[in-house]
Amino acid sequence: MNYDNQNSNGNMPVGDEPVLPAINLIYDWRTTWLRAMSVAWSDAEFKKLLLKDAKQAFSLLGYSGQSKVGENGAMSIWDLLDITVVESNFEPTKVEIEIPANDNTYSPVTQEVSVKVGSENLTVKRYEENGWNKSVKNGDLKMYLVLQLPPAPRTEIRDLALTDYEAAGKIYPFTGT
Repeated sequence: MNYDNQNSNGNMPVGDEPVLPAINLIYDWRTTWLRAMSVAWSDAEFKKLLLKDAKQAFSLLGYSGQSKVGENGAMSIWDLLDITVVESNFEPTKVEIEIPANDNTYSPVTQEVSVKVGSENLTVKRYEENGWNKSVKNGDLKMYLVLQLPPAPRTEIRDLALTDYEAAGKIYPFTGT
C-alpha cells in the first residue's frame, strides 16, 4: 500500500485509507465479480483459473485491484486481501488458509502540541500516523476472503440469475445481510 500523506484533506494521519480510491475499488469489484461468475458459467477453462487463482482471473477481466491516490500514489486491494473462490456444493467444503506469523503491534505516531483554549494553554497529542500503518504495510493485517461460485443456472435464465444475485446483496464481499 502506497498512500502515505495522500489523504483526501491532507490533515488525516498517515496510513488512513483514502475514501474515494477505496470506493473506486469497491465499485470495480462489483462489476468484476458478476462478470467472473458469468464467464465461469460458460467457459470451463476460465472457471478452472478462477478456482485456482482468482486474482489472475480477475485481471483477465480488467480488474487490477489498483486505484490511483493523489499525484504519485496508488493503493492495491491485493495488499490487504487474499481471495479464494470455491464452487458451491451440496457437501461441506473445507478451505485451508495459512495466516503468517506477525507482530500486529499498534503504535500510533503522535506529537505533543500546545493549543490555546480561551485563556488556557493545553498540551495535547496530535496523531501523525495511524497506529496500524506499519502492520498494514508489512501485510500483517491481511484479510482472507472465500467466495462461493454459484452453480450455473439454465442458459435461458442466466441474466435473471445475475440480477437476482446482485439484488440479494452478494456482489460485495461483505453486506449487512
